[in-house]
Amino acid sequence: MRQVAITKSLKILQASAFYKGLEKISLWCLPYVCALCGCESDNQRDLCSSCEASLPTLVNRCAVCALPLIEEKEAIFCLDCQDCPPIYDRICGLFSYESPLPSLISALKFHHQLAYARLLGELMAERAVDDWCKNQARPQVLIPVPLYEKRLRQRGYNQALELARPIGRRLGLDIDHQSCQRIRATKAQSSLVSHQRKQNLRSAFALSRPVAYQHVAIIDDVVTTGSTVRALSEALKAQGVEYIEVWCVCRT
Repeated sequence: MRQVAITKSLKILQASAFYKGLEKISLWCLPYVCALCGCESDNQRDLCSSCEASLPTLVNRCAVCALPLIEEKEAIFCLDCQDCPPIYDRICGLFSYESPLPSLISALKFHHQLAYARLLGELMAERAVDDWCKNQARPQVLIPVPLYEKRLRQRGYNQALELARPIGRRLGLDIDHQSCQRIRATKAQSSLVSHQRKQNLRSAFALSRPVAYQHVAIIDDVVTTGSTVRALSEALKAQGVEYIEVWCVCRT
């Protein structure tokens, strides 16, 4: 109970105008420091130009599932997506899940390094403006992948929601983190193999209320087998959502 009370108090403080004012002052007074090399950043973010250029971008990926293409270079879709398209409409990822991204994601998820959520969320927002939404309509809303209630209490925050905040600010999009719920506890996906992940997430998500969205973007940190976003997409499409994008930091 004490942990829950502390978590609620922190959330109230972070939502207050006083806290936001302090945050703006600190950003103005303190220099940006690169999260990777520790040097003062020459960008308006905590990532210097040199380290940003070294990050493992996605190359030669399927336009739907974002997995590596093994077919001819002129191909746009992988054979799996041509034969059996997934229930979501496309995955948009920033990086491949290679060093140094695993350490950044781990620090964000398990060690309360929320500054990394702001950094990675800002990079996602920038890519969304320059690429993902450049030639098509923006989603009506952002939906962070929800955590199960017990895990949320233990962690104190949902990293997907923290990633969504800077994206929503930059693109002027609302964030709906209440309509979709994880209704049963599941094992950590990282501890399971592919076929176990699919079974683990079966009927794990549900909508607590009807939604009127036709076009949404699911926000997640890492998409590996796609089982999580597939299960959440099934719940959304069952409620009438027509077009689902998945925006993630990393795609394996």
